[in-house]
Amino acid sequence: MLQDIGKNDPETAEKIRKILVTMEDISNLSKEQLYELYKLVGARILALGLKNVEPEIKEYLMKNLSSGAQDILIQEMQLIPAVVPAPRMTQAKKEVIKAIKQVMTIKHPA
Repeated sequence: MLQDIGKNDPETAEKIRKILVTMEDISNLSKEQLYELYKLVGARILALGLKNVEPEIKEYLMKNLSSGAQDILIQEMQLIPAVVPAPRMTQAKKEVIKAIKQVMTIKHPA
C-alpha cells in the first residue's frame, strides 16, 4: 500500500515511512537491537512474525544473531505450518512490531 502511495506522491510516502514501523525496519536495527528484539518476543513469535517477510530481511536478522539463536529460530520457522490462521499471524506481527518500536529507542555506542 505504501508503495502505491509512493508512486503517486513520493513526498507523502516518505513522511509516512518515517513514522510507520514495519517488519522491514528489522533491517535498520543494530546487532544489539536485534538481540533485544529476539529476547523481547522470543524465537517462536519472531519466527511466526517473519513468515512471508522478504528474504533479505530474514537474512539480515540471521547474519546478526549468534549461531545458537540462529539454530533455534530456524527450528521454530520449520515448525510453522504452511497455513497459519490470519488472526494468529496478525498478532505475531503486532508483537514483533511493538518490540521493534521498543528496541529502536535503545541507543548503543557505535
